[in-house]
Amino acid sequence: MTTDLQDKTSIKKSILMIQLLTLPATIALGLGLYGVVAVQGDAFHPVLNNREFCYFLIVISVLIDVIAVIKLIPLFKAQKGLAR
Repeated sequence: MTTDLQDKTSIKKSILMIQLLTLPATIALGLGLYGVVAVQGDAFHPVLNNREFCYFLIVISVLIDVIAVIKLIPLFKAQKGLAR
């Protein structure tokens, strides 16, 4: 029983850490999309007017998020298995 509780807490900690580490990538994805879609040369920061930089932000952010999803799927499966 205690090992199940320890496993649940360690899985929750791992999920939380991955989600916290992907938060900057998600923000960068939003900024990149803002720079590509919404801005017509009038961004709140001059670097967001550069389309190449915004595309770079989008690509890097998507790669980080894909890696996070790949790491999160087994953790969610393990969490679901322990819940039963």
